[in-house]
Amino acid sequence: MRVGIFQTNESGQAAVETAIVLPLFLALLLGVLQLALFHQARLLTEYAAFQAARAGAVWNGDPTKMQDAAIFALAPTACPTRVPLASRLCAPRASDSEWTRQAAGVAALQALSYADGFPGVQVHILSPYWNEHAPLFDVGPDRDELDFDLQSDEARDANVLTIQVQYWFELKIPFVDWVIWHAWVASLGGLSASAVYSSFRDQEIHRGSDYHTVRESSVRAMLAAGLSGSDRSRRAYFIPIVVHHSMRMQSNFFSRFIRGCSCAEGRGCSSECRAW
Repeated sequence: MRVGIFQTNESGQAAVETAIVLPLFLALLLGVLQLALFHQARLLTEYAAFQAARAGAVWNGDPTKMQDAAIFALAPTACPTRVPLASRLCAPRASDSEWTRQAAGVAALQALSYADGFPGVQVHILSPYWNEHAPLFDVGPDRDELDFDLQSDEARDANVLTIQVQYWFELKIPFVDWVIWHAWVASLGGLSASAVYSSFRDQEIHRGSDYHTVRESSVRAMLAAGLSGSDRSRRAYFIPIVVHHSMRMQSNFFSRFIRGCSCAEGRGCSSECRAW
């Protein structure tokens, strides 16, 4: 009889231990999966920066060409997504070919990149810098091109295209996306858009005094995607991945891509940047 009591107590203890350990183990496993996806996205962002720089080097520094190249490289990470704007473009089907899935990812990232408030993938030109290199743009029919064959030290420095690729990666694993996202936002100063925006603004990297950082409207949209809505399963959580790459120009750089501002947004030149 006493042996039976001991066995009952042991089985109850095992049930309690399982109830405590199993959720923690599942959370740890999901966290590892999410971090693995994030690491994969980081590697692909580095590859996207290389592809964007190569496109810029042969297309006269055109930021639109560079952004298209970066989006194509990052397309495999786009789907699935919880953002309605892009989720309908993914529409996965078992019969889809690899090329069809790639095209769906490109369409989804383009939708996020060009939508108001969702930066998605953005390419910013950090060098050449107009305020320093403007006198070198003196060739071409309109005297607005930088000769990539110039041999002076200043010209060689200006002909090294340096870009920044900013990719807002969507965390896709349930539960841990919420945990990781809130930990990231808390590390930036809290859950208010103004606090996060101020943190971004303090991390300026460009040497020009007129260089601005991520738009506050974009931060508010990102925070709203994670904080609003009654259905948590439909909320989207994004964390930025920022990568830089440099490559020597293989064509003349056109001044219109950097004149009058310190960066480009992929749709041309702007006096306000989303990069940080």
